[in-house]
Amino acid sequence: MPEIGVVYTARGSNVGSGPPDWQARFPRFIKSYLQHPAGIDHRLYIFYKEFADVLDLAWAREQFAVLGDRVEILTNLGSKTTAGCTDVCGDVAEDLICPLNSSSEIMHDGWLKKLYGVLMQPDVHLVGCTGSRVATLHIRDTAFLIGRIRYATIAEQFDWKDPSRSGALDFEHGPNNLTQQILRAGQKVFVVEANRVITPEEWPNPTTYLGNQQNVLVLDRGSRDYKDFI
Repeated sequence: MPEIGVVYTARGSNVGSGPPDWQARFPRFIKSYLQHPAGIDHRLYIFYKEFADVLDLAWAREQFAVLGDRVEILTNLGSKTTAGCTDVCGDVAEDLICPLNSSSEIMHDGWLKKLYGVLMQPDVHLVGCTGSRVATLHIRDTAFLIGRIRYATIAEQFDWKDPSRSGALDFEHGPNNLTQQILRAGQKVFVVEANRVITPEEWPNPTTYLGNQQNVLVLDRGSRDYKDFI
């Protein structure tokens, strides 16, 4: 059985303001997943979330059919929580979990193998594709790799149903965030890029990703247009 469960959250609603964009996100992810092999054995999960229309869900499932072997998660289908794939940790069988959000776009071959190789080093317990010093030092919770049970245990400490998104924000970059809890336990955290591994001391300042997108293993809305870094 694969050791890693990759969970792509297929969110059937718009992100932010402006015209609906969710139908463009799924084909972008699918294309990138097919173009850039993970480089290591894994099981792919598609977690369908926030679908209010059965026709929209049917359209989405049709798009992902091109990926072939995959696990579809249809529990919590209408969930409006901000929890992302913390909603479905119990549905994932593997010891390691790699959450990808709806805006994820894989940019490099061997992306998952690179993350796994660093996570398997002594005392490393969390690796991610992007990190930030905005608010508090943290791995951005958009594309990362961690032990599934550890992830779920820390996530349980936060309020994911608060419509203000305070729980989601605190989990990512609050004073007691995922990254800080692991660091305080004396364990190591790294950002892994295509051509380097970055220690927390070297994590980016707000404008770093303006000229560094080519190195990011998995882009998302924030790292693509810098909204998370200004």
